[in-house]
Amino acid sequence: MDYNQDDNRRWGEPSSPQPQVVLREVTQQNSNKFATTSMVLGIITLLVCWVPVLPLITGIVGIVISIISLVKEDRKWMAILGMIFAILGLTIAAVFTLGFIVEFLYYMNNPY
Repeated sequence: MDYNQDDNRRWGEPSSPQPQVVLREVTQQNSNKFATTSMVLGIITLLVCWVPVLPLITGIVGIVISIISLVKEDRKWMAILGMIFAILGLTIAAVFTLGFIVEFLYYMNNPY
């Protein structure tokens, strides 16, 4: 037998299985839009808690959106944190508003 013929036959047939490349589709994680929104509104509520009306709006909307996020979405830590920020901001805003009302009534009764 000729050495070249034997060599060609060996190279023509695969001696071991070839590695296969497996491509997997990488899916993008679902973004928690409601949770992110509630967190942003909670932070805004904390930042503007000294303004009389604005924290009331942002705080209530933030709490409602965080409740929706807790019901619908998987990752809940961001929604819970947004709710905590919104409740804390509403509480501080209530204290500031009561202080403004008390001060206003005091100066209305004692002008000098």
